[in-house]
Amino acid sequence: MHSKVWIWVALIATIILIISANYFIVSEFNLKSNHVQEPLKIDRWIMPFGLDYKSSVIIYDEDKGGSWHIQDEDKWSRAINIGDRYSPNMSHPEDMWYTPDITVEGNNLSIDFLVWNTAGKDCESAILNMTVWTQNLNETTGYPEGGTVSFITKEVRIDNISAGKSDEVRIVAELLKPEKEEIRRLTIKMRAPYTFTGKNSTSCTYYSNHGGLPSGDVKFILKGKDAPELGSAPTIRGR
Repeated sequence: MHSKVWIWVALIATIILIISANYFIVSEFNLKSNHVQEPLKIDRWIMPFGLDYKSSVIIYDEDKGGSWHIQDEDKWSRAINIGDRYSPNMSHPEDMWYTPDITVEGNNLSIDFLVWNTAGKDCESAILNMTVWTQNLNETTGYPEGGTVSFITKEVRIDNISAGKSDEVRIVAELLKPEKEEIRRLTIKMRAPYTFTGKNSTSCTYYSNHGGLPSGDVKFILKGKDAPELGSAPTIRGR
């Protein structure tokens, strides 16, 4: 009789221990869950920049083996001091330099975009969105006509840009050949990421009351060798 009592006592004690252990595990899990770090919300962000230039024109000559020629090519290979535009403290501009370094190889155009980390946090990695499109232009008005000839999106990865620092990101876009008297416009747009990864795998998220993600774009005129001049040429710019 006594042995049966002790068996029941042991069984009840075991059940109580199991329930207590489960309660402890669940409590610890909830406690840790409540301390999971939320993504940082930042209203200053990764800024893709370009510079203001005029006469950004590339001419295609099918009579010379289908070659491309950049007008004022020397201007695109010179380093430019941009400290008076982008220094963190404009009252004391820094000695900052940037080279667009535009080149054409085959039917591909390459250009360096300037990507600036103004978020106040080190960026270990991020994915920027690049959009490239080509349009035919009316030779008289300079405005697009006939729809978009080509539209492509790509992802561009950046790594290890410290807070307050910048890096030049090499971009490649295809040049679509115009006819001899045809004029086209090539636009390359770089849009900042919605999130980036900071130190210790911290997730940083864009937060702003001023609209969408920051972006910068560059536009080129693509002309056949017999195409007329336009009234004004597009520029590289950032916002």
